[in-house]
Amino acid sequence: MSTISGKQMSKSTLLTVTIEIVDRTVSQKLHWTVFDSNKGEVTHAEIPENLKNEPSISDDEVIKLAEIGKKIEKHYGRPQDIEWAVDRDVSAPDNIFITQSRPETVWSEKKKSIIGKKSAYDLIMNRALTPFKLPK
Repeated sequence: MSTISGKQMSKSTLLTVTIEIVDRTVSQKLHWTVFDSNKGEVTHAEIPENLKNEPSISDDEVIKLAEIGKKIEKHYGRPQDIEWAVDRDVSAPDNIFITQSRPETVWSEKKKSIIGKKSAYDLIMNRALTPFKLPK
């Protein structure tokens, strides 16, 4: 099962650097991409009602994915956009498969424009958070 091309809202899980789950948000999902063994192909299908508000992956799978992600980033030496799949017919954590990894270019690029020792974002936020007085 997977979320592909941003077709639906992803679930959100916040991890610490030491890979501990500190917050988890589960969004309702209506469709998923699964392998249909009858057709012998991957299909876009409606999610059964009892699973629409359930997490797509377990806490153990989240932690395993984070561990794998750290290894991939270490290998390539930079943040990665990693695509993965979970095989529900295999026991966790051996059910996680990496399907693609490429350099992450959205979040890692945000602080690239450096002015002096501060990024443009830091300068804007510093100015936005500076108190000021309105003229009388």
